[in-house]
Amino acid sequence: MDVKMKEILLKRKFSSIEYMQEMVEAHGLAVEGLKEALSQFLDRYSDKNKQHPESSSVDTWGLKVLPNFKRMQNSMERALKEAQQGDNWRMSSVVGSLRGLSKDMDGVDWDWLDYIDKEIVEKFSRNLGKAEQHGENLYWTLDDGWNPGEVLDEEITGPIDEQDLLKYLKGETV
Repeated sequence: MDVKMKEILLKRKFSSIEYMQEMVEAHGLAVEGLKEALSQFLDRYSDKNKQHPESSSVDTWGLKVLPNFKRMQNSMERALKEAQQGDNWRMSSVVGSLRGLSKDMDGVDWDWLDYIDKEIVEKFSRNLGKAEQHGENLYWTLDDGWNPGEVLDEEITGPIDEQDLLKYLKGETV
C-alpha cells in the first residue's frame, strides 16, 4: 500500500464511528476496572486497624478521579450518539476534554494500585490507555491537525494494521 493511500485510510479509520465506539467501550471498561480496584482496596484496608499508607491517594481516586471518569463516560456516550447522526462537534469536544483529563492525572498518586490484584489493574490501565490513544487519534483527525506524514508514525498513533485499513476503501485500489 502506498504511503498516500495509507494516510488517507488511517484518517478515515480514525474518524469512523467504529473507532469512536472502540474508544467509548475501552473507557467504559477502564471505569469498571477502576471501580473494581477501589472496591478491592477498600475491602482489604477498610478496617481502622489495617490503615495503609496509600489510603489518602485512594480517597482522591474515589472522590475525584472516579466521578470525573464517570462524567467523561457519559459525555462520550452522548457524543457517540450525535456522531452516529452525523454530528462530530461534541466528539471533538469530548476528546479534547479527555486529553485534559489525562494531563490532570499527572499529579495523582498511582501507588495504591500496587496492592490490587494485577488482572484488575491490567483491565483498568490497558483500557484507559486504549481510550486515551483513540482519543488522541480522534482529536487530531477530527481537528484536521495532522502534519503531513505524521499520522503514519506508529509511535504517535499506535500500531497500524494495513489489512484492517482495507475496510476503509471507498472504491479505490491499493
